[in-house]
Amino acid sequence: MRLFKRTLVIAVLYYALARLALYLAVPPGYASPIWPAAGAALAFTLAYGPRMLIGIFVGSVLANVMTSGDTAGWPLSTLIAVGIAIGSVAQTAVCAKLLRVFLRDGLRLTHPGDILRFIVLTLSACLVSPLSGTTLLCAAGRIPVDQYTLNALVWWAGDATGAVLFTPLALAWIGRPKDIWKARRWHLALPIMVTLSAMWMIHVYIVRVEEARVRSEFGNIVHEFHTRAESKISDYADELMALKSFYDSSQHVSREEFADFVQHTLHKRRSIRALEWVPLVTPDSVDELVREARESGHGAFSLKEIDEKGVLVPAQARDFHLPIYYVQPYQGNEAALGLDLAHSAQRREYLLKARDSGSMTASVLPKLAQDTESNAMLLIAVPVYMKGARIDTLEGRRAAFRGCLVSIYTVRSMMDRVLDPAGHLMNVRVYDVLSEGERRPIYTNTDTADPPNPWRHTRRLNVLDRIWDLEIEPARAFLVRYRTWAIWFMLFSGFLFTAILSSFLLVITGQTTEVLRLVDERTAELHMAKTTLENQFHAKDQLAMDLARQTELLKEQKATILNILQDTEEARRRAEYAENKILEAMKAKSEFISIVSHELRTPLTVIKEGISIVLDGPTGTLNDMQMRCLTTAHRNVDRLSRMINDVLDFQKLESGRHELHLSEQSLNDLIREALPSFVALAESKSLELVTDLSGDLPRVMLDKDKITQVLMNYVANAVKFTDTGRITIRTRFEQGCVTVSVEDTGIGLHLEDIPRIFQSFAQIGRLESHRATGTGLGLAISKKIVELHGGRVGVESTYGTGSTFSFWLPTQPPAGVQ
Repeated sequence: MRLFKRTLVIAVLYYALARLALYLAVPPGYASPIWPAAGAALAFTLAYGPRMLIGIFVGSVLANVMTSGDTAGWPLSTLIAVGIAIGSVAQTAVCAKLLRVFLRDGLRLTHPGDILRFIVLTLSACLVSPLSGTTLLCAAGRIPVDQYTLNALVWWAGDATGAVLFTPLALAWIGRPKDIWKARRWHLALPIMVTLSAMWMIHVYIVRVEEARVRSEFGNIVHEFHTRAESKISDYADELMALKSFYDSSQHVSREEFADFVQHTLHKRRSIRALEWVPLVTPDSVDELVREARESGHGAFSLKEIDEKGVLVPAQARDFHLPIYYVQPYQGNEAALGLDLAHSAQRREYLLKARDSGSMTASVLPKLAQDTESNAMLLIAVPVYMKGARIDTLEGRRAAFRGCLVSIYTVRSMMDRVLDPAGHLMNVRVYDVLSEGERRPIYTNTDTADPPNPWRHTRRLNVLDRIWDLEIEPARAFLVRYRTWAIWFMLFSGFLFTAILSSFLLVITGQTTEVLRLVDERTAELHMAKTTLENQFHAKDQLAMDLARQTELLKEQKATILNILQDTEEARRRAEYAENKILEAMKAKSEFISIVSHELRTPLTVIKEGISIVLDGPTGTLNDMQMRCLTTAHRNVDRLSRMINDVLDFQKLESGRHELHLSEQSLNDLIREALPSFVALAESKSLELVTDLSGDLPRVMLDKDKITQVLMNYVANAVKFTDTGRITIRTRFEQGCVTVSVEDTGIGLHLEDIPRIFQSFAQIGRLESHRATGTGLGLAISKKIVELHGGRVGVESTYGTGSTFSFWLPTQPPAGVQ
């Protein structure tokens, strides 16, 4: 019964210590630099004999199954766990045998020579499990061969450190002889446990700091991927628009002209599978189209379609045809020439959608007709209309429709170029969003179906009129590349210090035990010979020694206090110097921003006036394209001017040079006066603007222009991030303050983004599905203005349902506000 209890205790203890050690594991290998279970196993085997190996085997199997098991490979994981457990048992047996043979004083560990032999033999025996276990993992494919040496080294370091540190600790409670180990129990346990606890806390802190750093690096890479994907889509659209401009400027584009024009684009964009001209063909003009194609060198040209078996057959008669008439490059796309896209509901729908909308449309196909294997393709179509026709109405566009220019891109090639050269660091999946709850996978650079990763980022990518989801998570290569050795250095340094401390304590406590034994023997022999006089002299001498030690101690403490005072004075001087440098840097920054912003205003004003003059007509009549370009330029000049004004306002508020012009005002009247501007903002996105103004609102001393600016920033922010629903402006009088709140039904904020939303240049939280515009200073300026009035700002938000931005103003400003 006692054997069973001890076996159960070591099995449970081994499992618990193994799981505890995993909290010190560092990615990507997830190997712990200390394995206290090895020390507990060795101590139980030394104290109770080889029969404890059964419990060690059971505990090791359980620990390794829980560590390496996965739902897709439980049989293999169990076999690996059993193999590792056999290695752990063999290592413990070998180490125990060596110690029993070579230790001269049994298991007392009281002499320095025995302690040194204990350390050397334990470190040597701890090679058994790392070598056998790493070999097994490599053979099973769980770790790459190039990681064999590092994994074996970390494994050995963990087992060796755990055995050297925890074997003496365990023997202090169960070791034989009991009187020797019991006397040393707390002298060993307390210092080592305190040191390990301190090291554990430092490790947790460093791991969190390093994880935050790696997460930040990962977030930057994800943002870069998303930006490059958006840029790539924009480039594709620009290239197709250039081809459309070529068609718009010509009454007819021949097959040779089409081929010559697109050659440069095909050479530059390797991800382009084909560029096509798909004309609208009526039934009575099919024969003429076929004749022209055959005369131009395509003698076998005819209209085709794909039947239910995937075979090309002659096209059936229908109200209209949309055949692929020009295709470049021709090589590899021969089968597509003459394919009537009107036979496919999906292809016909997106081409007609382009016709009716007058703008580009996109579609995704699992493969093309000329392909034998599935390979997702992105299709972009732009409509071409008769030259000079009016296309400002739906009927006009349908009547003037000539056909569509179509560019086809291989999704895999496109994404590989977006991800290059860091694609191997990430596992990326791309989904075509068909509806709110339905997505279709169109790209992945990994074959594994991993469970949800806490680091996984999902970004929405607008592909013209379609939406793609980009799911990106770090691969093992990313963690290997960005891992740091600082954690390992700290851990090994701490464990080395603890091991040295353990050895020192073993030597000291061992010698103390021997000295105490000798003192007891001599004291027993001399006890009867001692006299009262000798005792008195002994006491006197002891008192003199104590006084001398106390005097030396006081001198040392005095010197220490003087050193501390000198260090404190030096630190104070350095702090004053650093503070002066910071103030100088802030002043230089403020002057630089102010000068640059003022210098930008003059050329912007000249540009704006020049554009306005051209738009007004004195310089001549503008065509539609010129009008659109100049209107866009004029709007962006206004936007840049507003951004410069924001920067100047924020700089004035930061430097304290902004003055308030206070007067007694009614906030309700102020809101009603500014309401037309707010309504115009809301109507720009078809939003409803509602006011809920309290009737018992007192008048407030405030700067009318500045508070109006705050309200405008709040409403503009709500409109920017609200696509549907309403915006509500409320006023209340609560607890001696006037409260103004702007509530929206937009996308809302993540909880972790709320504390940073009023910081300068903040563009976070609700920007996941919106393209960021502006400087990010609007809310920061609003906060400064409200605080100058003695008030405060706040926000309440639930992600996905909307936000409420508020500010509170006292009825009378505090002293010092003028």
